[in-house]
Amino acid sequence: MRYRAALAVFLASVLAVISAWAGRPLPAPAPVGRSISGQEAEAAHRAIEHAGERSLRVEAPSSAPEKSEDQTLDLEATFPGPPSAEVVAWVEKSAVPLAAVEAGHGFDDMRPLDALIGDARVVALGEATHGTREFFQMKHRMLEYLVERKGFRLFAIEANQPEARKVNEYVLYGKGSAAEVLAGLYFWTWNTEEVLALIEWMRAYNAHSKHKDKVRFAGFDMQFTEVAWSNVAAYLEKVDPEYHKTLPPGLAVFGHIEASTAWTKLSAEERKSARAALDAVVARITERRDDYEKKSSAAEWADMLHDARVVQQAADMFEADATEGNVSGFNVRDRAMAENVGWLLDQEGPSAKIVLWAHNGHIAYEMKPFVSMGSHLAAEYGEQYLPVGFMFSEGSFQAIDWTGGERRLREFTVGPPPEADVSTAFTRAGYPIAFLDLRTLPAGAVAAWFAGPRPMREIGAVFSGEAEMSSPTRLVDRFAAVIFVQKTTRARPNPPR
Repeated sequence: MRYRAALAVFLASVLAVISAWAGRPLPAPAPVGRSISGQEAEAAHRAIEHAGERSLRVEAPSSAPEKSEDQTLDLEATFPGPPSAEVVAWVEKSAVPLAAVEAGHGFDDMRPLDALIGDARVVALGEATHGTREFFQMKHRMLEYLVERKGFRLFAIEANQPEARKVNEYVLYGKGSAAEVLAGLYFWTWNTEEVLALIEWMRAYNAHSKHKDKVRFAGFDMQFTEVAWSNVAAYLEKVDPEYHKTLPPGLAVFGHIEASTAWTKLSAEERKSARAALDAVVARITERRDDYEKKSSAAEWADMLHDARVVQQAADMFEADATEGNVSGFNVRDRAMAENVGWLLDQEGPSAKIVLWAHNGHIAYEMKPFVSMGSHLAAEYGEQYLPVGFMFSEGSFQAIDWTGGERRLREFTVGPPPEADVSTAFTRAGYPIAFLDLRTLPAGAVAAWFAGPRPMREIGAVFSGEAEMSSPTRLVDRFAAVIFVQKTTRARPNPPR
């Protein structure tokens, strides 16, 4: 019975500490045998706080039969606490304070980043939400800095590559309108004033006569097949019309904007047949390279082969989602996005450098239980891959409402987080905006604090509650550096077209 009593005390104590940590009450655990007196509870457990951690330990004498070798129940749990004075002092000393998130403020405050960026070939800029104005503005400012001071000329965003070509045609040649080509990327996440301003800056940079080496825009995602497959089919009709006539009707599934849904409605045999036909198309384009290039160009052939591979990647994701679940689908998608980043760099040559824009979860070294794009890029490019996570303390953002009402895009606001939140180290250091290199952590208490699991606010496209957006994060396992913004506002949607 003492085992049960001690376990009940332990669970009650754990919930008490979690409640204090989360800043809200949690339900009590179910009874485990009998009620426990206050005297028993006081004797059975003790709570301590040490080096910013809260720990619980429970010990109880055994009442097991004499033949049992177990004599003591010993349970222990540790919960994150706020940063120590030593941690805050190191952040205050080591972080690079930034004057503003908006572009157009020059780069004097960003000069310390020259050495921190170093010889990185792939700089990946994350975001803790898909709807934060200051994150988007800061990424725009970072792009200008990386172009002007570090020689980057390729920018790619978490959007479909075939659709992104129209944005590139705008930034290179002024073809179309910025708002129109941006809307063609599908997602509300990017269809904002902030991303539009970035695209218009790229166009202005390229239009200037002194800039001979132009900045290019690309996508590296592959979730949609309609445009990619339409491009491939039209290309085959031009360079290989007789073969085009023989394309199986089952390939039409990839010509829909909702191809992922259409895929799940096919039988297993139909999916297998469509995939085999798609693989045959990729093989045909590959094998007929010389002939196809003569009838088009080397650049067009490369783009169309890649579009066909984008359709393959999407089909892999559709199949994984349908048969294995979301984790597998995420992993397939992130592996494909990493492959597409590599393809973009290969097209530009060995000296090319690229700036990536995506969610924290995609750019991170790791995102357990998922296998992130960042893990693949780190394996491929080593120290030349630099993932920069974005984090915040409080403020507003836009997301799809999953709190129980109508699922629509709207603004949400969260107040100051619990003191154990990882952002506390930055707010106590007095920095409203700052860049921190996590590769320079000193051994000891500072490194241990950043290596531990700290609550961090982070969501994707949906918001289901303030408590749900906070999860334990080991910053040093995820990012090489972070950009902190203390207070945020909602990204501003562009008017409907």
